[in-house]
Amino acid sequence: VRFIFAAISISILLSMFLDKNMRKYDITNNEKKGKDIKRETYRDYFQISTGVITIAIFAFEGIKGRILILLAVLIIYLAGNILYLNNKNRIADIVYMMEREDTKLGLGSMYLAAGFLLVLSFTRSLPVIYISAFMIMIGDSLATIIGMKIRSRKLIYNKRKSIAGFMAMLLPSFLFGLFFFVYFYSAIYALGGTFAESISNKIADDNITIPISIVVLHLIIAMA
Repeated sequence: VRFIFAAISISILLSMFLDKNMRKYDITNNEKKGKDIKRETYRDYFQISTGVITIAIFAFEGIKGRILILLAVLIIYLAGNILYLNNKNRIADIVYMMEREDTKLGLGSMYLAAGFLLVLSFTRSLPVIYISAFMIMIGDSLATIIGMKIRSRKLIYNKRKSIAGFMAMLLPSFLFGLFFFVYFYSAIYALGGTFAESISNKIADDNITIPISIVVLHLIIAMA
């Protein structure tokens, strides 16, 4: 099953990185991030609800929840393509309300799906899956919401990210991680994932940098 997750994740990422139009949309997506507070808020609240549902699926189904997540990704991907081709309807209007201006429909969702499937392809550990879902879908959204609404100093190494946004992701992620890890490991995952989010606009989408950082940390901890 993990090979299937890896194949789908890598296929999505390659198609997005190698396609010139997709790279152009990605640049636009990063430039527009945080500019429209109302649109970003809708988008982030939806992403938070997605994170809650994802965590609930694994809480009730255990590791078998991976299959439900895979089915959900395929269905959403299909629905997104249908809406992209037939965008003159009420459902498409609602979906576009949560997309950044001049950005391809579903771009963020594709990155999120690819990133989370990447995590699932590397681990069967439920605690790691839980912290991944929280940081990718909830912590990242909290960073954006708080970062937009609370004025604070910018990070020294990235002037597009704020200390308020950084802490809004770091602290909840650390506290959530305490349900599954000892203090040290919870702090490592929270700090690593939050740092990955804080440098995302310089490297790649945060839906990619966060899961990669968690996978790397998981592998290092597993070998320790």
